[in-house]
Amino acid sequence: MSHALRADTRGRQSIVEICGCPIPEVQTNRRVDRRQDLQQDEDDAHDRKRFREAAACLHRSNQHTHRDSEERGQFVNALTTNLTSFFREGHHFEMLAEYGAARRRASPGGGRLRVWSSACSTGEEPYSAAIVLREAECPAEIVATDIDTEVLRRAQRGNYALDAVDNMNQERLRRYFLKGVGQNEGRILVRPELQAMVRFSQCNLQGDNWPTGDRFDVIFCRNVMIYFSRESQRQVLDRFIRVLRPGGLLFVGHSESYATGHAALRNCGKTAYERRADDSPRAP
Repeated sequence: MSHALRADTRGRQSIVEICGCPIPEVQTNRRVDRRQDLQQDEDDAHDRKRFREAAACLHRSNQHTHRDSEERGQFVNALTTNLTSFFREGHHFEMLAEYGAARRRASPGGGRLRVWSSACSTGEEPYSAAIVLREAECPAEIVATDIDTEVLRRAQRGNYALDAVDNMNQERLRRYFLKGVGQNEGRILVRPELQAMVRFSQCNLQGDNWPTGDRFDVIFCRNVMIYFSRESQRQVLDRFIRVLRPGGLLFVGHSESYATGHAALRNCGKTAYERRADDSPRAP
C-alpha cells in the first residue's frame, strides 16, 4: 500500500470518527476541492500539501496543537452538507405550533418548552421553531447545535439573503425580521427578540458534547441520520429517547425511517413520533 493511499485510508477513518458518519468518496473528493479552494493565495502544490497535512492531523491521537485543532475544524466544515430553509417540511412546524399551544393551555404560567434542533445548519430550522412558538404564545428555550462551526457562526448572526424568505408571508417578515441597510443592503436580519430564544453550540451527535439540562419536549433531527450506519442510527436514537421526556416529539427527515418501529416511540404524524411513557430504552 502506498504512503498516499495509507494516508487517505487513515483520513477516511478519521472522518468517520470526527464527523460521526462516513462520507461517500465522490462527496469527499468534491469537499476536498472546496477545502483547497479556501487556500486561494497559495499555489496548487502547496494546497495539496496542506490537505495531506490536514488529513494526517485528523489521525493523530489527542495531542493536538492549537493549529491542528483549527485545521481539523476547517476540514470538518468543508466536508459537511448544509441544505436547509425556513419552514422546510412545514407539517412539522404546524405540529409544533399545536403542541406548544396545547402545552400553554394545559400549564398556564408553567415552564418553558425545551426544543433541540440537533443539526441546525445555518439556523433556519431553529428560527422557524421560535417563530411558531412565539405565535402560539408558548415560552420556549431552543437549543440549536451542529458539528460545523462555520454554519453555527452564520446562524448566530441571523443574517440572510432576501431570497431565503421568498415564501414567507409579509406579516411574519414584518414581525420577526429587519431589512438590512448599509453593508447589509439586500439582506434580512432576524430580530433580537427572536435570536434571544435560540442558543447555539457545537455538537457531534456521536460524541460526548451533547446539550445538558432538563429533558427536551421536542427534538428535530432531520436529514442527517441518512448519512449514518444503521448501528450508529440505533445508538443515536436511543440517546435521543433518553433525553426526550415522555409525551415529547421527535421530528425526522422526509426520507428517513430510523425511528420507525422503536418500542419507545409512537408514530403520531408524517415523519413525527411521540415518546411513550411506558418504555425503558437502552443506555447509549
